[in-house]
Amino acid sequence: MDSEPGLMKSLQAALEAKVPWHRIAEILKERLAGRERAEAAAVLVQAEASTHLKPLVLKRILAIAERLDRMSRREGIPAVELALPSYNALELALRLYDRDRAAGLRALEELRAGRTTIAELQRRVSSLPPGSADPAAAARSAALVRRAETIRTCRAAIAAYVRSEFGRRAATAPRPAMRHFHRLGFEVRADGRILAGVDLHLTEGAQSKDSDGLARSLLLARHLPLFVLAFGAGRPGGAGGGDVGSADAAAPASAASPVSEWAAATAALGMEWVGILTIDPEGGVDEARPALPNPEKPDGSVYAAAKAQLAVRARAGSEAGSAGDGEPPADDEVV
Repeated sequence: MDSEPGLMKSLQAALEAKVPWHRIAEILKERLAGRERAEAAAVLVQAEASTHLKPLVLKRILAIAERLDRMSRREGIPAVELALPSYNALELALRLYDRDRAAGLRALEELRAGRTTIAELQRRVSSLPPGSADPAAAARSAALVRRAETIRTCRAAIAAYVRSEFGRRAATAPRPAMRHFHRLGFEVRADGRILAGVDLHLTEGAQSKDSDGLARSLLLARHLPLFVLAFGAGRPGGAGGGDVGSADAAAPASAASPVSEWAAATAALGMEWVGILTIDPEGGVDEARPALPNPEKPDGSVYAAAKAQLAVRARAGSEAGSAGDGEPPADDEVV
């Protein structure tokens, strides 16, 4: 395999296409055909450098494109005409299509006309019986909806906690996605100043990623005045924080809380000043350890510079971080 200069050039051009993610998927499908596992992984790594999309996200859009191709063949409509700028929205329409053909086609029409939102499609998907849909696809669809509900509950709980700790003038907002750092995070600001950061970790079916996620959070914590780790427990049936693109995204709500491991790890690193919260499925907050001022007293300048230099640009349909642990689109987002 060459160094893929042609791949990088093609992908960079694809970012300017009408539906960037779909063009990226077409290019990758051609490049990955017949590749061995190691070669395919290398192609995805190089594709990440061009698109700023993680290999997991690239695999997800490939899967969505494959499902779109099946729909295209069945309906006799070119896939490029069915594709939407938002692959999140299209995936929801495809799930509806798997369960109810007419409902899926109607959703596509409404999305194209801007007459519906992602939140509304999520509600439709959760209300429809699986029907003849593939069981794994139905389970993944339900897991995605539960995960979005858990994130909304946790975000509201974090905002309430911030007001109680920092006063009513303190505002909580999602932290822009940054390469190399945990994606599901929040900033606490007041009067134009950064006061604290909060990273939210959700239940995972397999805890193999927990240490990696914690390390990413703690690396950032050193550059903020205060920092809080929050653990959100999903409802029974799972609202996992694992990769929503995987078949095992649904994790049991009874999965062990990482709080004791977090406490031990932060103590070993001399970071006992990092606060730890748990958030139950109803939004109740338990402060396992209060946050204390960062003894290094950062002024926020390193954080601001890192945020500017490592920002994940909203490419390929403005959803660069949406397949990992980033926050889902707002409830009222019209796509």
